[in-house]
Amino acid sequence: MKRLLKIGHFSDIHGHIEPLLTGIEDYRKNETSPDLWICTGDFFSNVTRGVVSAEEKYQHRWLHTPLEDGSVITRLIEALSPIPLLWVPGNHDYINLSWELANKGYPTWEVTPEGVDLMGLKFSGFRHINYIAGEWAGESYEDTLSALVERTWNSNPDILVTHSPPSGILDSTEGYGIVCLSSALTYKPHKIQAHFFGHCHDDGGVDIEHMGVRFFNGATRLKFVELEIRDEG
Repeated sequence: MKRLLKIGHFSDIHGHIEPLLTGIEDYRKNETSPDLWICTGDFFSNVTRGVVSAEEKYQHRWLHTPLEDGSVITRLIEALSPIPLLWVPGNHDYINLSWELANKGYPTWEVTPEGVDLMGLKFSGFRHINYIAGEWAGESYEDTLSALVERTWNSNPDILVTHSPPSGILDSTEGYGIVCLSSALTYKPHKIQAHFFGHCHDDGGVDIEHMGVRFFNGATRLKFVELEIRDEG
């Protein structure tokens, strides 16, 4: 049995909120609303290179400071409402968008390796990326990434949601994809139908199908996709 799931996917906006809100508003004027929003990280901008205390204060203030037309979080809720949001943080995010939205009563969940059950599907994943220079959140070495992949596979997901792509899949220019994630997709049994991510800007907005899985890189933009879901049984 098959069904269509319409998803609004955005990633790596790095604080550029106006194009995101305008894109959502324009789309919803002319099209039916999506069934689900997915944000794959790097929602916030930065004022330092990973100074945690400074970043937490800055990002919280930016999200909540009242403006003439409403705070960022108020305007975001108005734009997204009432569609549920799944979120995985990126390496530039130092506060948790899903917690902030949930505190305002918005239906949102952070995707973890253990997964989120929604719409009859299991969404699983993690924020962590390959180690770069030790400056950003979630930078990890291969052993940590391998353990995260193992936990994610143990949850038996239908859809992967990570910040980083797998190695060799829509990470062409920067080469920041995760090797053990590619290996698991190639060699480990799974029922994954789609993988949403960002991180690698040069392939932002591109999607491909490979090994029976649809891969979506949402970096630096908003994109609406229709996903044909194969329900078990």
